[in-house]
Amino acid sequence: MSEKNITQGAEEKGSRRRFINADPWAVCVFVAALMALFLVGYLGIRSMNMGFVGTREVSIKGWLKDIEKYPRRFMEEAFRGVQPRSKRVKEAKVYIQRGYILHRKSRFQEALGEYGKAIRLDPKNHEAYFFRGLTLIKTGEYDKAIRDFETVIELRADFADAYDNLGWLHIREGDCDKGITYLTRSIELKPKNGWAYYNRGRCYFEKGERGKALEDLKRACELGYKEGCRLYERYGKMQKS
Repeated sequence: MSEKNITQGAEEKGSRRRFINADPWAVCVFVAALMALFLVGYLGIRSMNMGFVGTREVSIKGWLKDIEKYPRRFMEEAFRGVQPRSKRVKEAKVYIQRGYILHRKSRFQEALGEYGKAIRLDPKNHEAYFFRGLTLIKTGEYDKAIRDFETVIELRADFADAYDNLGWLHIREGDCDKGITYLTRSIELKPKNGWAYYNRGRCYFEKGERGKALEDLKRACELGYKEGCRLYERYGKMQKS
């Protein structure tokens, strides 16, 4: 086989591989877009007066206007969907950065929109779900935040900060058992997490397990979490009385 044939074969394989790696949904959207475009063209051609009934002018302007009216955004989304994954991942990170900046400015709804764009481009980006979860906490949408943080740990099981937030959210809902479960996992991943010890200690105290509560609060204090020191002294006095 000649060098030219080998090169051509390699290029064809590369093209097939890029097509196969495209998201199935994106390919479907792209095909649907092409079909819609052909349909518009077909209808436009049918609407032309080709002179068969005695009229001399051919109405092409109307057909061109129909094509111009075709939703440009839909076409852009279709072509974006078949972009190489590496390009979409890079683009998603830009949206995450924009969302973070908007969050810091307390423009939470706009931030949610940017995170949504990132997730549509890269559905497996755990950071997009994590930061959207933080923003959802700010907007008071706690159930949605829980779902986002659960998605984070499905995608990245060792993401300790997601366990922290799940623990806090469940404690807020009054479910200390779930709170303790998530905070325990966070502590396993980050043994020096004074905040997690503090909140788990509070839960243990509410459950009546004062020994475990004092142990956790003492550890939180040792790790430099000042609220842990304060609560350790308070609970310690209550234990003695």
